[in-house]
Amino acid sequence: MRPTHKRSYRRTKPYPKRPTMLGPYEAQIRSWLEAEPTLSAAVVLQRLMNVDQTRFTNKSLRTCRWQ
Repeated sequence: MRPTHKRSYRRTKPYPKRPTMLGPYEAQIRSWLEAEPTLSAAVVLQRLMNVDQTRFTNKSLRTCRWQ
């Protein structure tokens, strides 16, 4: 592409950030981690699934089994 045909720089508008699905449970997650610092993310997600089954499903849980 020749430099004369290059589109001029246009700054894009910043997009508003979407609220996170963990937002309402952040205090609870922090308390779990303070009580048990070695808690894994999978265990935290399992506990969240017990608290609210509609928001957190098995699709949210992605684990990789290393062989």
